[in-house]
Amino acid sequence: MLETNCIQDENLLSAKTYKTYKWRFVISILYVFAAITNSVMWVCVSPIQTNLMKIYNLDLFIVNLGTSLIYLIVFIPISFLSNYIIDKFGLRVGFSIGCFLTIAGLWTRTFAGDSFYFIFAGQAIGAIGAPFILNTPQKISAVWYPSEERALSTTLLSIASPIGVGIGFFMAHLFVEDTAAGSEGKSQVVDLLRFTAIVGTSFLAPSFLLMREKPPTAPSRGAEKKKFSYKESLKSLANNRNYLTFLAGAAFLWGTYSILATVMNPLIAPFGYTSTQSGIYGGIVLLMGMIGSPFWGIYVGKTKKYKQSLLILSSLSTLMLSVLLVIGPYGNVKLTGLGIGLYGFFTTPMLAVIFELCCEITFPVAEENAGGLTYTMTQAMGVVGTLLTNIFLNNQTRGGAYGAFVLLIIFQCIGVVSFFVMKEDLRRARYEQSGEADIEISQTESEEIKALNHV
Repeated sequence: MLETNCIQDENLLSAKTYKTYKWRFVISILYVFAAITNSVMWVCVSPIQTNLMKIYNLDLFIVNLGTSLIYLIVFIPISFLSNYIIDKFGLRVGFSIGCFLTIAGLWTRTFAGDSFYFIFAGQAIGAIGAPFILNTPQKISAVWYPSEERALSTTLLSIASPIGVGIGFFMAHLFVEDTAAGSEGKSQVVDLLRFTAIVGTSFLAPSFLLMREKPPTAPSRGAEKKKFSYKESLKSLANNRNYLTFLAGAAFLWGTYSILATVMNPLIAPFGYTSTQSGIYGGIVLLMGMIGSPFWGIYVGKTKKYKQSLLILSSLSTLMLSVLLVIGPYGNVKLTGLGIGLYGFFTTPMLAVIFELCCEITFPVAEENAGGLTYTMTQAMGVVGTLLTNIFLNNQTRGGAYGAFVLLIIFQCIGVVSFFVMKEDLRRARYEQSGEADIEISQTESEEIKALNHV
């Protein structure tokens, strides 16, 4: 009888059909618009921090906190709430909340002509909405795309946020001059914020009508697998040593990227670089990241060599950051731009690989919970790292900038070592390809979680 049931199960598995829908591209476009808008909101005032210090007569810490650091701080606790809401009420509800809060934050900032603290408040509101958007790319790929398209989909979705960062860096100096100060400088800042509010609202409004929860028919076996609940997911992640090792690597490496996005202007200013050059360098990181990301997305999608790709990318990223420490102080604008571009080329593709490997080694944990916790920890590292680098950068001396650079390189080295020692346990791929009845779980996990992993 048992043998007969097993044969029937195998026949059902082989007969099962999966389907893809063109609407998946609409969902992806909605995410890209939302991620770009929220990331532009986060970063567009970072390249003009030195200008804001003069315009509003504030010190670096207050300006840094109110423009960039507040995003990282708020993101961490709200991320747990956003993951719970997405898990409980679905992708459409969570995503709509993120879009609404982003729009509210954008328009709050437009009152900055009266006080800098409207920027502060607007950034905080946008930060609350950020995890509802940025924690979802791996879930969109898993729910809407077939397994052979998943890695490339996650890659293209994941670079939306870095694209927004690059646009934000560049856009600031289309409105705010290097010499901006006083009432004229304040007027330029308000013009920047009004422009981002108008464009951002037009980007986000369609999401309220067009976003969908999931397709009628699943695109893959992994997509239809019932995932752990929110509570079960947290238990599984906390007891998965391999995931925790991976998490350390992701936090230190992508956290460093977040730190650089926050402190780029004060980091290179002591070496004679202007705010405009800082913004241009952010755009270069964007451009080179856009070139590198599709290549690695296609490579990983075909080979499934996640760990190998992360080791190559993280090692070369660390090397380029070390090169910048050597060449940056000489003030050679073109050579520094080349170094920063290569850093972006090797660093930006890591986010998509991190998201995909995260879902592989934690399956069947829900994608928004595994990816959300991973992204949250990178933001936590961004907060800690930014506070530490501000200790070096507060007085804007060359020695302090050197110290900040060395600290960031140390962070990256820790990340590389963490990726080297982790195991490439591709649970989801094994489940989809071989139809195994059991997914092997670390012996350190509780008996309760082991039982839940039985398919």
